[in-house]
Amino acid sequence: MFITSFGEQNITYKCCSNFLIHLFARSQKIQTKVSNYPTLAVKGELSQAIHGRNPNNDKNGGFDSAIMLEASSQFYQGGATSSRIRAASFAEEAAKAQVNTVYLNVLDQIRTSREQIENKQRQMQVLAGQQATTVRTRELYQEQYKLGTRTLVDLLNAEQAIHSANTEVEIARYDIYSSIAQYIAATGRSRQAYDLNNIKIQGFEVQQ
Repeated sequence: MFITSFGEQNITYKCCSNFLIHLFARSQKIQTKVSNYPTLAVKGELSQAIHGRNPNNDKNGGFDSAIMLEASSQFYQGGATSSRIRAASFAEEAAKAQVNTVYLNVLDQIRTSREQIENKQRQMQVLAGQQATTVRTRELYQEQYKLGTRTLVDLLNAEQAIHSANTEVEIARYDIYSSIAQYIAATGRSRQAYDLNNIKIQGFEVQQ
């Protein structure tokens, strides 16, 4: 039930974090390239003569305004800009590789958890059959003990076989629950699966 309710395309927090690192590296690369182009700036100016005439418009105490377009550029930096672009490109590629690695690791963990769950479920079916067999064997031994064809040691062995079968069933059940918990964690759906949204834990509210 847990396997079919979650999709492998869910990305965990760690994968999202690495994706943000990739976006940051890409933005740094773009910003470095943009810094190589001229920068245009619009500037405005407003002046007034406090005493006498304003020399710009020949008016007593008059206002005068002006708008200017200013351009600036770093024409030559001795190859520093190219070096920064190459460094940003390397950082972007490294971030891409890191994102892909994390994503593949998440998918691998999801597949491994699913396989473990399916294998343990099949094992549980076999163990359930063995469990039923040990119970029937004990009942048979009890009847044979009453008839004198079985010893007390045989009865103790039958009880031990039942105990061993029950232990193996519980171990397999625990392994299934453990694999389910790992699967839920890998798919990033812990809050939904454990119904933790909008509840308070130790004074902190878990929000959806």
